[in-house]
Order: sequence, then C-alpha cells, then structure tokens
Amino acid sequence: MIYWGRFLCLFLLMACSEEAINKDKVVLTYNMECAGNKTFLEGASEAVCEALPDEDMNHSCDLDFRKTLFEELCPGQNFPHKVSSPRNLVVSSFYEYKESHCNTGRHYFYFSNAVSFQREYCKHLKNDVINNYCASSSRQKAYQQNCQ
Repeated sequence: MIYWGRFLCLFLLMACSEEAINKDKVVLTYNMECAGNKTFLEGASEAVCEALPDEDMNHSCDLDFRKTLFEELCPGQNFPHKVSSPRNLVVSSFYEYKESHCNTGRHYFYFSNAVSFQREYCKHLKNDVINNYCASSSRQKAYQQNCQ
C-alpha cells in the first residue's frame, strides 16, 4: 500500500518530508542552480527520466544541465528539448557511498558557480536523512576535506 507521503514524493516529486524519506531509501537526488533539489525514493527510477525534461517541475530552468544528466541516466531515450546555448559547467559532480549494509544513494550536483556548488554539496554531506543514515564516517571525511 502506498501511503500519501510516498505518493507525493514519487508521483508529484515535490519536496519530500523527512518522515516520508525515513520510511523509504533515497536512491537519487539532483541539485541544480535554478531547478532546485529533487529527491527520488526507491522504486522511482523511471520517474527520474520523466522529471528531468519536465519544464514545470524544474521551473523552466537549467535545461542544459538537465539534458546532460538525462543523457547519463536515461540511455536510449531522447531528451525532448533543444538546448540552444549550453553554459559552461564550473562544477558537475556526484557522490555515492556504499557500505556492506547500506548505500547513501547517488547525489548529483550541477552548477556554474563554485560557491553555490560547495554550499549544496556540503549541506548534503551533513544530512543523515537524505543519505539513508549511511556512511557517516566517509561523508564526514569528505566534508572535512572539501567544506572546511
């Protein structure tokens, strides 16, 4: 049975409450300058390929970044929008930590501004909920190396 909080997270892909995230594993997030942060829970892999081209959901922003991520995550599918003048990515990165009993999920970051990237990256490293309470020592080490 799908409870209402999961329904919102999976199908409307709106900001997920911590309560909903605690009950399901985060498998992927994407974080962009204008489109914002999007979180996908376990069982929603197809939703990522539907969300990336969605102009309304992404505030008609970061089309170039969304196309780049779409091409990586949705092989064999065509991105439905033309990107006229892609920006230079200053920072494009992701992290994912796996331990024997858990996985943080994969967290993507696309920014043309290094300061914005670092702010979002560091905020995510510290967030236990979004990282499925996994790999705290690895995340802490990455935080110490990149955020202090």
